[in-house]
Amino acid sequence: MKRTLTITLTLLTLFASCQKDDLSWKNEINELKQELQSIKSLLNQLKDKTSIVRVTTDENGYTIEFSNGQTISISNGKDGQNAPSIIKIVENEDGFVFFFSDGTQITCPKVTQTLFLNYRNTSSNRMEVFIPGFTEDSQILWMFEQNLLNNLMTPMSCKEIPNESHDYLDGSTIISQGGTDWISPYIVHAVNNADGDFPSTSTSYFTGGFHGYKQLSSGVSATAKTISVSAYADGIKVNPGTSREAKTIMIQWKNLVQASNTEKEDGTGRYVLEEIVTCTMDYHKRVDVSIETIALEDIDIKRHYALQCSNGGFKGSVTYPPETTYEYDSISHAPAGCKEIQFNNGKYVFSMKSDDDFKYNKSTNYNVFYTNVHKGYFSAILADNDPVRLQQGMSIVFNGTYSVTKL
Repeated sequence: MKRTLTITLTLLTLFASCQKDDLSWKNEINELKQELQSIKSLLNQLKDKTSIVRVTTDENGYTIEFSNGQTISISNGKDGQNAPSIIKIVENEDGFVFFFSDGTQITCPKVTQTLFLNYRNTSSNRMEVFIPGFTEDSQILWMFEQNLLNNLMTPMSCKEIPNESHDYLDGSTIISQGGTDWISPYIVHAVNNADGDFPSTSTSYFTGGFHGYKQLSSGVSATAKTISVSAYADGIKVNPGTSREAKTIMIQWKNLVQASNTEKEDGTGRYVLEEIVTCTMDYHKRVDVSIETIALEDIDIKRHYALQCSNGGFKGSVTYPPETTYEYDSISHAPAGCKEIQFNNGKYVFSMKSDDDFKYNKSTNYNVFYTNVHKGYFSAILADNDPVRLQQGMSIVFNGTYSVTKL
């Protein structure tokens, strides 16, 4: 779990406190010096045991994120009455250098963990990404491949694997949903030339994801297809049948998706949108997902479920952070404004989180929901009565994250 330690270096309006005596001034300055020394001691301890992931700045100061999950928030300091402060943080090839106003400096190293990608040379484009540092003895494995009715590329499962192993058969499965989709079914209609088997917009079938003709999941023609799959290790393209170590692994694929009113039983339905899915993994031990939806012609989108996740085999409670929790078998809607759903089975917490502002949710006040098929959904678009129109060439992007924590 992430712990946050907030350390404030600001002088508390020393010059405005004219009624204080000399002893009060000295005591306050000494406290500030001791506080600064505590920061230095903490940084020195951390640099020997962990690495810095990133440093971000805002109007209040700095937030430092370490590879062990700890963060330190440091507010901007001001020089005065010999009370020193952090004056700047500089990133170089080796790490981050902290400069203090008393002339001293401390260097903390960057994270150095490397991931391992195994791109199997199979027709399914199976890829296995091993991310170290899940626990002291284990790593995370994320598996991707093409499957189900539409044969789309997708995440397949998340496993805990012993350190040093690159065998996907090792370890234990955390979460898997081979019989349903993780990403992006749509209810979408072509604005013009509705030449499918269901030309009326009053008929609304899901297409894409694992939904085939008439939104069935088996025994029918496909409504989407993957047209390209690529993998990159630190920005360098990786070929099928090879393995690579890297600090950052990116897997990207492109899909074409038909509309409800252009799909045809014989499989010749017209594709109306292109979908570019990008999954990025690094030392954060999570999967960052970006879904770009591009209109190939004028379209109206009623629903886009973006990220999804089933806990059918996980069988744990369902929580909408920070504290709204339901039983595994309950149907539920997240509180207004919620952007996360968590599954907790007593051993792991699996989280699905959104960076989206859900501005296309026009018919409800909730963004996340859970159904009686034991599956959570993000409503990137939920606009049944007022569809989102994209003209040809326009696009929208949804960003979210899958992550897991061991209890």
